[in-house]
Amino acid sequence: MSKKVGFIGLGDMGMPMALRLLGTGPSLTVWTRDSQKLGRFRDTSAMIATSPQEVFAQSEIIILMLASADAVDAVLQRGTEGFSSMCKDRLIVQMGTTLPAYSKSLETEILAAGGRYAEVPVSGSSVPAASGQLVAMQAGDPETLTEIETIIAPLISAKVDCGAVPAALQMKLAVNTCLAGVMFGLLEGTNLARQCGLDMQVFRQVMEAGQMASPVVKMKMPKLVDEDFSTQASVYQTGANLRMMHGAAEEVGAQTPLVDSALGMQEKAMAMGFSDSDVSAVIRAYQELNSA
Repeated sequence: MSKKVGFIGLGDMGMPMALRLLGTGPSLTVWTRDSQKLGRFRDTSAMIATSPQEVFAQSEIIILMLASADAVDAVLQRGTEGFSSMCKDRLIVQMGTTLPAYSKSLETEILAAGGRYAEVPVSGSSVPAASGQLVAMQAGDPETLTEIETIIAPLISAKVDCGAVPAALQMKLAVNTCLAGVMFGLLEGTNLARQCGLDMQVFRQVMEAGQMASPVVKMKMPKLVDEDFSTQASVYQTGANLRMMHGAAEEVGAQTPLVDSALGMQEKAMAMGFSDSDVSAVIRAYQELNSA
């Protein structure tokens, strides 16, 4: 018999993920803090909940795709008597990105409350989320991970077993550190190409034909060349991820000078008013430095 699934968090990533779960087998109950976003699920097979408590009451497996640890704590009523009653006999799948130490402590408390926990952060932005091309890194009890395998299958193109919690989040943030190097190198190189007066279409052609060719480069180069800052992954979201990369490194005593430099440029772009724009808008921060 199919498990009843709940999905909480309909942001830039959560919305396309939840939409992909429609009609895939399990019944789906959804909730998000911004009630206007729930309109996308009217006239669908999904049940629209009025609160997180209702999602938990209607579901056996609950996927959380929330923006921060604070948002997770608020949804789970962590630190209150309500936490245990919500988590008991529920399997909570944490697919958002938090600090590894936070995830480990959350797992400990959920297990103590009689629930189960799976740590399944994903790599990708809203574009691969919409096409089910996310890469999942998962950690937790092997039987629990097997149970959610068919449920998350419509969301991902690949998954990697990382071991015990919080290894999946450590993996995600290590991978994101590499991604930050690619993204901010792309921004810096594009800024240099513009300052040199190069033909930007030719620059794009070289980038997409050579060793730098990758899905990320092919997704971001058109945006940089056309100065199209419509959001795939926002400047604000990028900053939150950069801070988590730094925090994860701090937890184990690793150094992140590249991440720290990228964070400085991201903060500059935010100060210029680009918080909700795509991360490609950080090019404006580089351009402002050109004229300083």
